[in-house]
Amino acid sequence: MFTKQCKLHTIRQEECRDIHTALVHLASLHADLLLERARLETALREYRQYLPDATGRLEGHTAGFKVWKHNTELYTPTLCCQGMDLTAQERSLLAWTASELERVLTAPVNQLRSKELQLRKAMLVFRDTKVAAVPAALLASWRTKLPSELKPEQREWVAMERVLHPDLYSTKLTPAVPTHWTKDKLLSLIQTPEEQISILPPKERHVRDLLWHYDNVFCLELITPKAVPVSHHAVNHTQQGMKVEVDIDLRCRLVQQELDRAMANPNDMMDSSILHSAPQRFPTQVLRLELEKELDRLLLSQLYERETAEWKALAASLDKTDDGDSSDSDPEAQIARLAKAAGKPQSGTKKATKPSFQKQKRAIQDTVVSSATCLTALRSGGGAVSFRKMDLFGELTMECRVWEKHLRLRAIDTELHAAYNWPGDHFETVALHGFTQMQQTEKVKAALTREQNTLVAQLVANEVMEDMLEFMLEGWVFGERESRRQVQGYVPSVYKEGPLTVHALRTRDHGINMCFTIDTLASDADELKDMNEAKAKFGTPFDKWTPIEVDAQATQRRGKAVQAGSAVATVLNETEQALKFGLFCMTLMYFRGLSLLQKQKNVWNTHASKPSPPTTKLDKPSLLQGERARQANRQRYLYLTFLQLDAANVKAKIGLDRKYLREQERMAAYRQKLYAQHRLAKQETRASTHVQSAFI
Repeated sequence: MFTKQCKLHTIRQEECRDIHTALVHLASLHADLLLERARLETALREYRQYLPDATGRLEGHTAGFKVWKHNTELYTPTLCCQGMDLTAQERSLLAWTASELERVLTAPVNQLRSKELQLRKAMLVFRDTKVAAVPAALLASWRTKLPSELKPEQREWVAMERVLHPDLYSTKLTPAVPTHWTKDKLLSLIQTPEEQISILPPKERHVRDLLWHYDNVFCLELITPKAVPVSHHAVNHTQQGMKVEVDIDLRCRLVQQELDRAMANPNDMMDSSILHSAPQRFPTQVLRLELEKELDRLLLSQLYERETAEWKALAASLDKTDDGDSSDSDPEAQIARLAKAAGKPQSGTKKATKPSFQKQKRAIQDTVVSSATCLTALRSGGGAVSFRKMDLFGELTMECRVWEKHLRLRAIDTELHAAYNWPGDHFETVALHGFTQMQQTEKVKAALTREQNTLVAQLVANEVMEDMLEFMLEGWVFGERESRRQVQGYVPSVYKEGPLTVHALRTRDHGINMCFTIDTLASDADELKDMNEAKAKFGTPFDKWTPIEVDAQATQRRGKAVQAGSAVATVLNETEQALKFGLFCMTLMYFRGLSLLQKQKNVWNTHASKPSPPTTKLDKPSLLQGERARQANRQRYLYLTFLQLDAANVKAKIGLDRKYLREQERMAAYRQKLYAQHRLAKQETRASTHVQSAFI
């Protein structure tokens, strides 16, 4: 591979040097031509200035004038390329192709442009018809003359034509010229092949030359093979496709020729079959660009093909058994090759599997990270919280969006207050669309108020949902963390042993009451003494309730089907939490569905969309009803506009049809007039010929 790249680099460097050498040579030739031109111009200027005066003094004024005229004339060199001295109009005419010229001749006049009409007129004036060697009128005059008035060659021709075409001669008016040639003999002479003409007798060769000279059209029709009648089909199965050129050099020449033709074409559209081997019409500018791209691609492929060929020739000449290089004898290179061979795994051993990209991606996403910056960590108040990396990224992204809404709401509030304090008719706002714009003050107020209400609703809904979830994370709903609130249920921060039962509440309340009682009765010794005596005599309710509650709790624990701390209790706890969260999600989606349904019902309500005439301030239509009324009026206006356009198009079509019929009638009348003039001219010519033949 290294050898190949070195060889390609060498080839390309040689090509660059060859191109540079050729450009330098062309530049030197151009410089020599410029110097030669300057020298010739200087010499010609001196000749024109001094030579006529010297010649006039030596040989006279006439000779001096001739020398001056000879020196001042401009001569066109005969070695110039063809078309170098063409005008712009001639170059534009050369850009037309055969298919385009045929279309110009056959297309209707009303479908041609001004340039195409001028070209059609020029083609009809200068017709490309072959002129016979002898005019037909001269031959017709020979048929009406007497044999004595004709020359020997003309008389011989008339005799042979009378044999070939007896219907062109009258047996009463013109006497026949005697001849021994028969029609079959003359036809055989006409059909004689080119290679057998030299072996004919001189007389027959002379007769054949006369026939081909004076009646060339008849001879060509005689030797041309008759066309075999063919049946016409909707699909021409005998159509031959264009030959696709595969040679790169010839293909480059064809593309270059087509590019030159496109550069010389002044028309907007151009027909070409070089790109796709099928005649197609392109815009001229687009065709030029595509031809330049095709030429660049062909030149690059030619260079790559040449480089590949040279490399293959070099590779074939190299010794295939010599796999080493000049550094084989280097000890360091040998040690490096041995280490590389030892590091390669054996062919029979199984290669170590490489970790795939998706596995690495999942591992990165599932990485657990700790964060104390996110909103969850701040609300928990317990320091850093562990997340999956993707979960943390999602929460931070959502928090960024919420703060962006807060900043946008602050900017909108500022501009809304400024708009209400602005006395002018127009107000400049930035917060609505992010760029400065000037609008009417009332419209700015309405837009800012609407945007403020939207942002406030979104932020309030977000805060409400966050508070609901934060509230539901307490122990009485999901039991995921300790609660800081004084509520009933499973509250780990109040009572960690289990749910708050009646006994637990009484125990907790008794302790609180005891503390309150001691603090309150410290000043009243008599009342405290009476209470102590009553407690010693009868006992407290708490002392009586405690044994009963303890026995009930023990009996309840022993009789439970699911013991605390067992696997079944854990599964049941998880199931209960999942059911609670599922019920919450279903309830949330239910209320959200009701909200969306009511919203769509208000949008599609047909009764509410009908505008009613406002009578009082209470009957004033809402913004939604006004918008619907404006949309209905707009639809009605568009419908009436389309009806008017259809009616106008119908009238215009009738006028165009009438104009087309009038144009057709005018063209038919003009065609009849030309036909009558042509027929009159032919009749006059035929009559004059007949009169002339009668009086000559």
